[in-house]
Amino acid sequence: MQAQCEQCRGSWQNPVSAGISMELAKTIVTATTKPVKIAIITPYRAQVSLLRQLLRAERNAVPNPYGGDEIEVGTVHQFQGSGAGVVIFDVVDGDGRGELGRLLSDDGGIRLVNVAITRARGKFVVIADRSWCSRIRISLQNRLLGGLVDGDRQTTTLSVQRHLPKFEIGFCRKRQI
Repeated sequence: MQAQCEQCRGSWQNPVSAGISMELAKTIVTATTKPVKIAIITPYRAQVSLLRQLLRAERNAVPNPYGGDEIEVGTVHQFQGSGAGVVIFDVVDGDGRGELGRLLSDDGGIRLVNVAITRARGKFVVIADRSWCSRIRISLQNRLLGGLVDGDRQTTTLSVQRHLPKFEIGFCRKRQI
């Protein structure tokens, strides 16, 4: 399944990366023996709304393998001053955009990624479309994020090869006037 970034009310969302982020968070929560706080952080409000919708659905699911309070979702700015054992940074940008978004570009983007990294007390995971990042030459626009995605920094890279179920989420409906 191809990750497709789409504009939504002046912001951006990516249902595939949202699904991967949520599945990873659920897997971590159910696989750990000790309580762990997981923060899913993204630069875009539309992605936060989409992730919160997915999280609500998980909390209402029966059976629910976890209490539901272990996972929090927000923008980088909303997480300033707090931290989590595991931070999942959902880049969102991918096919559907011709370049890295303004929030992640240049010095401001480097600072934003740095804030996301420093929220992690333990693990920091980046969810990104690596082939898209390579095509747009992400390292020229944000060397910190590029280093994480390209594996130039001390990282372990896990490629997700499986197909996720199609997410039917009608969050960004066009309003009729």
